Amino acid sequence: MYPSLVAAPPSTAWGTSFAPEQDTIATYLQAAGYRTVAIISDPGAFPEQHGALKGFEIIDAHADAFHKRYDYSANFKIDRIIAQLADPTDPRPLFVWTHLREGHSYYCPGPKPKVFGTEPSARYDSALHFLDGELARLIQHVKSPHHSLNTYLFIGSDHGEAFNEHGTKFHGGSVHQEQSRVPMLAFGPDIKPGRHATPVSMLDIVPTVFDLLDLGPTDAFCGHSLAKTLRTAQEPPARPIYVEQIADQAQKYFSVAYITGNDTFMISPATLTTELYDMAADPAQKTNLAQTHPDKVRQLLKDLGEFYRTHGMNPDYYQLDRF
Repeated sequence: MYPSLVAAPPSTAWGTSFAPEQDTIATYLQAAGYRTVAIISDPGAFPEQHGALKGFEIIDAHADAFHKRYDYSANFKIDRIIAQLADPTDPRPLFVWTHLREGHSYYCPGPKPKVFGTEPSARYDSALHFLDGELARLIQHVKSPHHSLNTYLFIGSDHGEAFNEHGTKFHGGSVHQEQSRVPMLAFGPDIKPGRHATPVSMLDIVPTVFDLLDLGPTDAFCGHSLAKTLRTAQEPPARPIYVEQIADQAQKYFSVAYITGNDTFMISPATLTTELYDMAADPAQKTNLAQTHPDKVRQLLKDLGEFYRTHGMNPDYYQLDRF
């Protein structure tokens, strides 16, 4: 679901709190007969008491102590995933999820760091180099003969990272591309190799998983199934992509990115600011075209309002009338 549709109680700054009646991918898969396992190293970021780990039968937090001791834990978590995949004691299908922390400040480069420099962005590269190696190990394991016919693997990122490109650092402070453009990788028995340039959304993972596992219709989700794209290697249909930054204990302002074609349009109702970027000519989003293209801004505001209505969201709630 889009973040603003999640009925999160005012409990944490992490956006990982859910009302009691809300389901997660883990609750759905548990109801479908799956053994559900979460492997975590930061319980504070995923508070059980606020429903962040709802639906997980097993919450494996052994990596917490490991991370506190060494400042990294991706290798430990990948080992735990591989161990779960090898568990012969439970005949049920398995869903396992983890969250890797090394790409978060202060950027943990692992036990044998590759040094790219001393700047924060260089330390970030070192951390990603470590993560790439550990993910490669998991990919090779999943692609082994024992798992390649019955295992799907999805790798995504909850955010990018900013290094003052648009006046912010770390993540969560804006919806510019350095924070909102993230990778998605998928491996599985009927997934054809390919690389796709058409933008999709992280919200597409859940309906895609449901579709691949034949778990029923996915019309209730905000995302779209990418199963056909993965099975045929055809480009997914182009569609607008919507990104939100919600105001919570960590962020003061609500802001939106609406991505359609080459245009990325951003609004912040609280500050009445608009930004427009031509991503084909300006992928780094350095030149804001909003002031020089008022007609396009008006059309994009109209299109965004229609997007809200199509998805059962009230444009007035999102304060489009302020612009």
